[in-house]
Amino acid sequence: MPAGPAPTTATRRGGAVDGGPGSTSADTTGILTRPGADAPGSAAASRGTPPGGDPVSVVVVATITPQPEHADAVREAVLAAIPQVHAEPGCERYALHATRDGSLVMIEQWESPEALAVHGKAEALTTLGQRLEGKLAGAPDLMVLDAVPAGDDAKGAL
Repeated sequence: MPAGPAPTTATRRGGAVDGGPGSTSADTTGILTRPGADAPGSAAASRGTPPGGDPVSVVVVATITPQPEHADAVREAVLAAIPQVHAEPGCERYALHATRDGSLVMIEQWESPEALAVHGKAEALTTLGQRLEGKLAGAPDLMVLDAVPAGDDAKGAL
């Protein structure tokens, strides 16, 4: 693998973005750049398309930690939101997993940064936020990831 800049990864906690070039609390487009892609804010970067390349899916890992006494209610609220999210434009994957300590981890894949931005303001997520209010141990931990494809095309990247 040729040497080059490390992939960009930023973590958002409770809607605020920590790290990542061009990141702000209101706009995640700037943190979705990849090594070799155009600068944040350029036409190619804002489309999630590297110059001369195919569109790049956006992968998000969201970890939700419920307060122990609200674990069942949080799980039910998240499960209820999933069918609506699956129907959102650009949703390629929205798969719920549970950790052994009771946290819920959502693996998300969106066809573009724009689709992710629309999801962030969609009714399903707004309603979910209202249902989870006061039931979490802290703000959700959101990581927006850049793929580093390696090996087999089907197995080396989401």
